[in-house]
Amino acid sequence: MKLKIIYLLLFTALLSCKTPKPQLPKVNVSPQEIITSPIEIIVNPMGVWGAFEGELGGVRLFDGNGKELAKGILLRSGPIVFTTTLEFDPRDSAQGLLVLQHQPEGDYIDPPEMLSLEIPIRFKP
Repeated sequence: MKLKIIYLLLFTALLSCKTPKPQLPKVNVSPQEIITSPIEIIVNPMGVWGAFEGELGGVRLFDGNGKELAKGILLRSGPIVFTTTLEFDPRDSAQGLLVLQHQPEGDYIDPPEMLSLEIPIRFKP
């Protein structure tokens, strides 16, 4: 009887142990990080975002006024990472926004279906 209880407790404990699945891809740019041109954007989708024919999606960089400064396409550069290089001139803007857009079919899809990750960045200290 004791052995059955121990097995039951062990089984219950093992079922409750779950590996947390990441909800967002890993990006080499952190929120509020100061960036300069050119910058290489490196993304590890962590199994959260799928790729299609070596393409993960797009990257857009905006200044503090919402003006687009640069855009690029995240292409496979290794077994699990995707990269693009952005060249930009922030002019007088001190802050901006880096937007990663997941486009699994490689084409632009309807905005409600598009997954995106927005990272606030800075151009000046």
